[in-house]
Amino acid sequence: MGKNKSVKELVNPWDKNDYENIRKQIPAMQKFTFGFEINVLIMTDRLLGCAKGLQEYMQNSSDITVDLVSCFNEAKMIIDHKHIDFFIIVGYQKNKCNYNAVDSVKKYNKYSTVIMYALLDSHISSCCQMYNISERYERRNPIEGFIEYMRGCYSQKNINFLEENPANTTREQLRLNAINDEHTAAQLHKQLQEQELLNEKKKVHRTKILNICAVASTLLILAILLISLSNS
Repeated sequence: MGKNKSVKELVNPWDKNDYENIRKQIPAMQKFTFGFEINVLIMTDRLLGCAKGLQEYMQNSSDITVDLVSCFNEAKMIIDHKHIDFFIIVGYQKNKCNYNAVDSVKKYNKYSTVIMYALLDSHISSCCQMYNISERYERRNPIEGFIEYMRGCYSQKNINFLEENPANTTREQLRLNAINDEHTAAQLHKQLQEQELLNEKKKVHRTKILNICAVASTLLILAILLISLSNS
């Protein structure tokens, strides 16, 4: 599963400053809950202090589980094992491969909300457009405002979820259904490939037989001609 990074890993002063700026907001925070079990996945490969502070802030809510990862491979391990309600990308990613996690999250749960949590400049705007990230939040703003922003996103997604799915359907069931559909599609693709390979082998075999028959016919004709010549 994901690696929940240790505060001891905050070695540069910027990370420590980001972490402390968020930590000091925790005592003044209002108690907040979503009313559902919420799974949050945070990813960053640059701003560990900010991401770690955000994780600790959210974990003060009784119904939020937060995983913190630093790369796509770590994120994929989380995504493959539980549904994700919020995928939060902290700052732009040095490793562009990390953005592949956006499609992975959405593939298994179309009701997931992907949020870019960063300094909102032109570079971040371009990045969000490139990787289809519609939600973004200015990380210099108070964390309490970010929680309200998340609540608003979740409320709209939850309305869509309830309207589009039968009663008692869970997000985890949808994730498992998506994985099953993906597995079925992969199996079908494999079967088609195997059938194509078999057809190709049959085609090659038929070609060989036809070539052998053609050679045999040619040899037979030559033999008949030789016999005719020897008898004349």
